[in-house]
Amino acid sequence: MFYFLDQPRTVQLRSNASNKQDLPKTDLIKQKPTSEDLLINHYGSLPRQTMYIMADLSDTTNMATTQLTIFPQPPNEHVLCRIHYSNNTIILEPDFNTDRMAYIVETGNLNNEVYQYYLEHVSIPIDLPDLAKERRLFNEICLKQQTKIAQIVGNEFDIPPPSVLKLNVFGEIVSGKNFEYDNIYVYYSVDLTDNWYVESSAILPGYTHTASTTMSSKYDDIVYYSHPFEFELWYKPSLNTADHELPRMPKIYFQISSHDSWGRHRIEGYTYFEIPNLPGFYNEHLPCWRPRGDSIFNEVRRFFIGGSLELEDLSYIAIPKSFDNEKDNRLMNRFGFRTVSTGTLNVRFNVVFQSQNFAIINRKKRTTNVVNRYGLDTFISNINTVLREYMRFHSNLSLSN
Repeated sequence: MFYFLDQPRTVQLRSNASNKQDLPKTDLIKQKPTSEDLLINHYGSLPRQTMYIMADLSDTTNMATTQLTIFPQPPNEHVLCRIHYSNNTIILEPDFNTDRMAYIVETGNLNNEVYQYYLEHVSIPIDLPDLAKERRLFNEICLKQQTKIAQIVGNEFDIPPPSVLKLNVFGEIVSGKNFEYDNIYVYYSVDLTDNWYVESSAILPGYTHTASTTMSSKYDDIVYYSHPFEFELWYKPSLNTADHELPRMPKIYFQISSHDSWGRHRIEGYTYFEIPNLPGFYNEHLPCWRPRGDSIFNEVRRFFIGGSLELEDLSYIAIPKSFDNEKDNRLMNRFGFRTVSTGTLNVRFNVVFQSQNFAIINRKKRTTNVVNRYGLDTFISNINTVLREYMRFHSNLSLSN
């Protein structure tokens, strides 16, 4: 027994939806939203068609041949299989179970009968000429997809020179938290390591605006910036650099300072992060520290007349350049340098890499990647395996003749 159901996309006007419902505090993400959820929350839903394979297991006992009084019972129908078709994809629920345990259905009648059933794939296998035709068809689809992407991108897309890596950092200084004084601003700068360079017009250092703190909770004083920054860096390996050696990534240093109404400046903290060597999005909460000094007079001067101990070289936040220039730099010793832990700086950023070497490596995989978008990678691999076996058999047959 087959029932064919068409479930088109349903849209409800916003004016008809209720605006008095509160946002749920639990189960914010529903893996299987109901039709009511789709209408109320305006979830995006693709149109799909569903076919049900059902079995009527109603009791067929003849009332004339039994002494029992049988009351009329509703139809005892059970869904054996659901076939969904959406976005050129067929989904079968439950899956085929030819070599596995059978599915069980209990009737719930007076006899309480139990049925077992299997779902088998009995389609006629495709022959070799059709396999070759199918392969050519998929290659044409991949070629059209590549042509479409090339037309969208156009010829204005900048490509780095050969053997050069282009690194783009798109970031934002979000906020600072739990610093000692108010009216805080941040100075940031990029430290380039060996074989890294920038264009002559690039601006690496920068300042944020001065912001006042806001008490967000009982214990945290937060100052918000939302200050964007962007860097475009280039890397070209030297001739004596090994191919398998990873480059040392640049670092971004941060100096947090305060400025009060009396014109007094104080250092509130230092911190840094090293640009990751993997592309992606990062959200970092960087702990900060500041130099303290050996005398109590440094703290007294900081409180009354402003001014505090500062780092002469910002690279001392991470690995000092003087340490890198030493011939025997096996041990970096900071013993005796006293610091005080201060607040936390929240920075989030995106890292993007671009190189012609990436295109060369992925060129052989491009067709496979496009096919994977259609969910047909397994099918194509099976086609290639069968064709290779067929060509091997054909060549052996020719040699034997």
